[in-house]
Amino acid sequence: MDGYNIVKYLGEGGFGQVVLAQTRTTKQVSGGVSIIQRRSWSDGQLVAIKTIKKRAPDYNKKIELLREEAAILSTLDHLHIIRLMEGDKAGPIDYFVMEYCAGGDLRGAIEGAKQSK
Repeated sequence: MDGYNIVKYLGEGGFGQVVLAQTRTTKQVSGGVSIIQRRSWSDGQLVAIKTIKKRAPDYNKKIELLREEAAILSTLDHLHIIRLMEGDKAGPIDYFVMEYCAGGDLRGAIEGAKQSK
């Protein structure tokens, strides 16, 4: 996935893995370094990258759901909704780059709220 430095593994869900990454404005290509442009992203910005392997069980169903999620997210612009920044393919993996929310995932927040009652 050109344009990103993977920082750490965040978790796994029904679609695949999620990793924390930092954006970068340069990428390695055979024979040297070239500059790439990211849509108004600052170098070093933390992002979450959701991936799904093409060999995963029920791949076609999962990728269809993931693309529907991406289509919806790409139309939304709200303080409390994570923005989709990019979607692409890298060899045998489809991936979506989203804003990173350091507070954890929605499932964890719901479970935490249930336990505190």
